[in-house]
Amino acid sequence: MDEQEVMKLLRHYRHDWMNELQIILGYAQMGKLDKVEEKIKSSVEIAEKERELQRLPLPKTALRIIQLKCYYENFRIDFLIQQEGTISADDDQLVTQLDQLMNYFVEHSIKTTLYHGTIKLHQAKDSQLQLSFDISDEFLERENLLKKISKIDHSMVMEKRSYKEDYINFLWTVN
Repeated sequence: MDEQEVMKLLRHYRHDWMNELQIILGYAQMGKLDKVEEKIKSSVEIAEKERELQRLPLPKTALRIIQLKCYYENFRIDFLIQQEGTISADDDQLVTQLDQLMNYFVEHSIKTTLYHGTIKLHQAKDSQLQLSFDISDEFLERENLLKKISKIDHSMVMEKRSYKEDYINFLWTVN
């Protein structure tokens, strides 16, 4: 990352946290202490999830997941980490695959639609890293999108691929 990209990411982060603090302040000024407590708990949960992401031995992948909010404005991608064993995967390869995946999503997206998704990294004890991706809403040329996704990288085996009218889910095992 160059300095401009770092500054963009920091500005985005500061903006998000300032919004959270302003909401908390608003609730406090209205005397809604139950809402203040609820919002603080939510903010703490978000910070704990990000700390867990930052502890992964995949620094480039962790950074890219954090950057998704900044780079893809009509995509809200959440993440989950489930780690029972030691995570081992090619960090550069995983970032390349995530970038390609997001490029395909953008290419097939409707620009006025807000997409919601979840990336889950799961490392079971004594097994390979699995990455699942769930994303909802409408995509243009969905069949073409799924074909492109399945060809991102042959070292990642697509174990499950399904979609409904407004939902796409797939699971990759990372070699």
